[in-house]
Amino acid sequence: MLYKINSVFIFLFLYLVPFTTGETCVRYTFEQGFDELFSDKFGFCASLNLPPWELGQYRTLGIPAPNAQSTSFMAPQPGNESCTSSFLFPMQRGATIEVTLYLDPVNILDEFTFIVAQIDPRSGIAWLSGAYSFSPFPWPFPSGWYTSSFPVPGINTPEGFLMVWAGGSLNATLLIDSFRVIPPGMDESFCRLYEGNMSPLPALKYKVPETIPKLKSFLKINDKS
Repeated sequence: MLYKINSVFIFLFLYLVPFTTGETCVRYTFEQGFDELFSDKFGFCASLNLPPWELGQYRTLGIPAPNAQSTSFMAPQPGNESCTSSFLFPMQRGATIEVTLYLDPVNILDEFTFIVAQIDPRSGIAWLSGAYSFSPFPWPFPSGWYTSSFPVPGINTPEGFLMVWAGGSLNATLLIDSFRVIPPGMDESFCRLYEGNMSPLPALKYKVPETIPKLKSFLKINDKS
């Protein structure tokens, strides 16, 4: 069963689905391109010096995936806090970010933190515009699949990224199956996570930049292809 919760805070491939000018549905599952699209070497994560998230397979875990098409997930390293920054994607004020996650907590400290970072198109400087947490509260908290939903605050920017920080007890289970970014005004049915008739865009087009100075024109450079 999949629970949907609005937190006080994606998939088969990476997809960008045009809606109207400047409005794009972004969807990602962990089926391809994880090492190219996620990194602990830039953004807020770079300063924390925490272990990176790891890619895992449901077939070795014994937990049913939330969708029959899903085979992979990312998880923090057991018994440690882990941090990662996503690829860059269009960032619109009022858009909704939804993260499909699994939580089997041992205590109330087993939680996820999601940080929205937006990039100033003039200076290329990234700033944190929102931080949201998904915690096992109230306790006791039933284990299972949940959808953490939160808005993009701040102003419209051509690009931004999502940082995910989580950690749990050694015997806790924290997984992320997928996430999507739904533009304001778009019906969520036009931004489905798994569809068989969609053509994926090359994952490497959205490769994570190595350093913050490369953030300013990253999407503009790739849009010329």
